[in-house]
Amino acid sequence: MSEDKQFIGKVEQRDTKFGPIIKVGLGPRDFAQLDALREASKSGWVNLEFKSGKSGKWYGEVDTWEPNSVGHQAQQPAPQQPDPHGQGGDVGGGPVTDDDNLPL
Repeated sequence: MSEDKQFIGKVEQRDTKFGPIIKVGLGPRDFAQLDALREASKSGWVNLEFKSGKSGKWYGEVDTWEPNSVGHQAQQPAPQQPDPHGQGGDVGGGPVTDDDNLPL
């Protein structure tokens, strides 16, 4: 998708007795824009973000972010390193044996 910001719809916050409500209005031009974006999308989805601007007014923006095919793979946890002593204990603690005389 393009790197340019694409704004969509009319967004406003209304305060009610139940708390603030975000109201989103979409017109014919917005639906045409969404349809064009959906057709251009590889997945067929269009993601929208509703944000509060510096002035406090709300606006809708089309999220055009797409993962790279190489750099944004799901990260796998690092494999566990085996205990160098082969005992399954703490690394650096030395081998654990049953005949250790530990004062309890």
